[in-house]
Amino acid sequence: MKKYAALFLLSIGIALPALAAESAAPIERAYGGAPPCDKTQEQVTLQVSYNIPVASFTAGHTKFEEQNKKFVEMAKQNNLKKYSVQNQFYSINSIPSTTLPDGTPTSYLFTLNGNASYLITGTTAEATKFADFLTSQKMQVSLSSNMYATDNCQ
Repeated sequence: MKKYAALFLLSIGIALPALAAESAAPIERAYGGAPPCDKTQEQVTLQVSYNIPVASFTAGHTKFEEQNKKFVEMAKQNNLKKYSVQNQFYSINSIPSTTLPDGTPTSYLFTLNGNASYLITGTTAEATKFADFLTSQKMQVSLSSNMYATDNCQ
């Protein structure tokens, strides 16, 4: 009986280190160990928002297009070459500005609310520098970064 117990303990002593090393590999990758293929991807998105008074629905549409062209011009000015439009959205709201005593509107104010999101393919440093520049130009800017690991080692 003692022989079997000794053999059993010996086999556990041999098998456990190999099993522990194999099961620890995903944990090591998750907590900073070197995975067999260390490839990460980063996506940086800049979102520019607008809240601008305009004279009409037509003027609001034109202003939105102007704002998006302004972004492209500023990107060129700052040598930002790798970006693409992810999403563009706008809405124009009409709000009565004056009314008659019976509540009938006599004139309206219009407001353009919009945003455009751009995927920045360059480095995070380029994106943050450009976001700082846009902010200095009195634009509302939001920057977000998403970094994730890939297992594609080809």
